[in-house]
Amino acid sequence: MQYDVEIINEINGEPEVDVYLVVYQHAKYLKQSIESILAQKTKYKYRIMAFDDCSTDGSRSILLEYQKKYPEKFFLALCNSNSKTQFLRQVVESIELAKYACHLEGDDYWVDPLKIEKQVNFLEKHPEYVGVAGNVMNVNEDGTKQHCDFDMYPFENTHIFTKKHVIQMKMIAHVSTLMYRNFRRNWTKVNFEKYYDCSMNGDQKVSAILGMLGDVYYSHELYTCHRRVFTGTSWTAKTRGKNIAELNIKMWQDLKKYILEEYNVAINIEDCIEMWKKQIGKNVNQVNHVDERTKRNNIIRLFEIWMLSKDNGCSIDKILKNKGIKTVAIYGLAELGKTLYYELYKSMISVEYCIDRNELVKMPYTTVYNLPPKEEKKVDAIIVTAITTFDDIKKELDLAGYKNVIALDEILYEMIPSDSLLKE
Repeated sequence: MQYDVEIINEINGEPEVDVYLVVYQHAKYLKQSIESILAQKTKYKYRIMAFDDCSTDGSRSILLEYQKKYPEKFFLALCNSNSKTQFLRQVVESIELAKYACHLEGDDYWVDPLKIEKQVNFLEKHPEYVGVAGNVMNVNEDGTKQHCDFDMYPFENTHIFTKKHVIQMKMIAHVSTLMYRNFRRNWTKVNFEKYYDCSMNGDQKVSAILGMLGDVYYSHELYTCHRRVFTGTSWTAKTRGKNIAELNIKMWQDLKKYILEEYNVAINIEDCIEMWKKQIGKNVNQVNHVDERTKRNNIIRLFEIWMLSKDNGCSIDKILKNKGIKTVAIYGLAELGKTLYYELYKSMISVEYCIDRNELVKMPYTTVYNLPPKEEKKVDAIIVTAITTFDDIKKELDLAGYKNVIALDEILYEMIPSDSLLKE
């Protein structure tokens, strides 16, 4: 399918680095993202290839403003109908690509002004590597660091990413930290067709392909801030109301087929496929998670459901009221617990006390215990927000004689229609 795409390109000469800047409804954050690219101090010529997928929030005007100001740096591809980024293939196939490639979305930003310089220098000196990556910090919409419960990308030390990691379904790093030898330069039309026919997200495909082509050096340095946005058009927001397990199964099956056909290597997805099949229709604490990152992703998913339900006019206090619950205790005061406390504080549900292992945690207008009180405090329910260890906590409270211990995710899954998790 051909899309109506307007190309604006006044760049002379061949760039050494292509910065793929993908934009859709990012007006609120786009200037920060662009400025982080323009702040790069490097001897290497780079081209900002900005792809706008029919934004209606002013993103396009921002791109045009910057292109007019820096015509020697900006290549604009402006799609005039929303294509869900499918128009990228049409554009990338038709132009001469740079030797190196890196990525940035319009709501993320680089924090190292030497990112391009250091990473290209490394690849020039080390032909044995196909790419170099590093650490990313998750931030909220306002740029503040997110709580550790939401940290999908924990800081890692220097290491080498290889083919074996792809086979184990691991990802190099957040794509915004990557710089790599642009494997698309020698692609044919058939190569592009196969790549875009695979439903796996682009970040994971790039990671898998690089792992097939060679080793990637992972630096301990921090390169990027990745904004986790729970509303709007981000990936986080777009996966709301969907069954992530079903989506994962389809994407990983597609990626396995693609890598097997293109590189004759089999990715070991069977164990995770079985896990995801069991996960369909179940809540978070009923699932055997693969690893800590999966646990964090499930917590993030839970928070998204919560925010979606609030947007639709449903609230936790209504669910509790319908259950006849008027007084509660909250077990666990990380991000989920604090959010729950402040939401209930504004309602008719009374939070009698809280429990958290961290002795430094304090909350206004209530008592925080480090261990469950030896003498049971009468409440209608104890809500456990530490969902990944719910079973152990429930056993502990059951032995102590506490009644009606419930997991937060059990409440949240009642806040949305039961079939909405299965909808695309």
